[in-house]
Amino acid sequence: MFIASSAFLAILLDRPGALELVLEATSGPRKPITSPLVRYRVVVDLARRRAGHSAPSAEDLELASARFDELLDLLGCSEIMVTPKIARGAVALNGTSDRGPDAAAEDLFEEACAMAAGARLLTGPARNDPPRGLAAR
Repeated sequence: MFIASSAFLAILLDRPGALELVLEATSGPRKPITSPLVRYRVVVDLARRRAGHSAPSAEDLELASARFDELLDLLGCSEIMVTPKIARGAVALNGTSDRGPDAAAEDLFEEACAMAAGARLLTGPARNDPPRGLAAR
């Protein structure tokens, strides 16, 4: 299973379905994987949320990175190397008819990572869904 940034954010922000994502990520026959691009997207997103209306500080980024690392450990998830083959796959996905013109390049890159690893892509809900619980404060 390849865990996309939207799934990590859903778990870390306690969005609806977060527990189900954790269970799905850890229930497969192989350990879950992700990529450095996912790390970047999640850590920067968390740090920006913590910083509010100002630019994230080094502390914001450090705390966000620590939260991401803790979740990786909890899930038994490792990061794969991003290769030129994966990049070519992401480029090819841009030209497929089932992707809309607004498909985010980063999302296509995550999908290409999953495809290259022969793994299913685990995604979370849309990024604009409101957080709940402690993350809502």
